[in-house]
Amino acid sequence: MVTKIRTFKDLEVWKKAFILAIDIIRLTEKLPKGMSTKIISEQLIRASTSISSNIAEGFGSFSRKEFGRYLKIALKSSYETDNWLMLLQESISPDHRTVRNDISGLQELNVEITKMLLVLHRKVESSLKGN
Repeated sequence: MVTKIRTFKDLEVWKKAFILAIDIIRLTEKLPKGMSTKIISEQLIRASTSISSNIAEGFGSFSRKEFGRYLKIALKSSYETDNWLMLLQESISPDHRTVRNDISGLQELNVEITKMLLVLHRKVESSLKGN
């Protein structure tokens, strides 16, 4: 059964990106306090929340071309999120096993989101060429 996409909330990629952002916000609350983790946390929150926000904003544009542009921005934010997660993973002490495992899970989810964004962007771009 195919579900009709009526709003950005119906997009699986948006749902996953929203969960990623929430999970990252929760993760940052568990991080050890320090200047470097504070800076990384702030950047990570900005990048990760940008993914779902740009999907939503692009969907609301009612133009395929504009939607494609916002998907590119969301994709850039997913790459940036990956970079910040890698930095965080490398900078956290090995003693923080639970946090390191959480980061690994978030990296996997972000890879899935990135792949979904690439596929969706290709579909949107090919629909423009067909018109």
